[in-house]
Amino acid sequence: MGALESLACGGNALAFVVIILASGFWIRWPLQMLALCGGYAGVAVAVALDPNCSYYAGASGALHGLLAGNAVAMAWAARPLDRPAHDHGQAAGVTSERWTRLVAIVVLAVMALKLWLQAGSMREAPLGGWGFPVYHPAHVVGALGGAVLVLWVLAARALLATKGQSEPCQ
Repeated sequence: MGALESLACGGNALAFVVIILASGFWIRWPLQMLALCGGYAGVAVAVALDPNCSYYAGASGALHGLLAGNAVAMAWAARPLDRPAHDHGQAAGVTSERWTRLVAIVVLAVMALKLWLQAGSMREAPLGGWGFPVYHPAHVVGALGGAVLVLWVLAARALLATKGQSEPCQ
């Protein structure tokens, strides 16, 4: 493994740790791992279906899935794990839930802008800043995979919880 590949590997590992730790205040690790798996699944589908993709090495697409899935989960729940749902602590007239949603939406917006700008560039940026080609479609499908899988699981949980509450007791 060359020096540049080691740098990319180290960068991906650092990004993984930072995303997990930064999101851990709001999102339990199993849901974070689900977002990561969604990212990997999206990348796997894209690589398998793209006849022009002759290689893929790295985890950047899955990390985009982790970040997007975590942001979706933050926007959905919008409160820290250690606070009960009925606790609406105020800070300057703005609830922490509102701030959490705002941060999640900003993360998703910045990521969407980044991915849009990348999609407008070359499909495989030759030596795109790292010193080796970057397969940008992996970032897009990774983000979509993580976000969609987390959204699907959260919606299913909410639907099951609502269904369980609406059924009469026997």
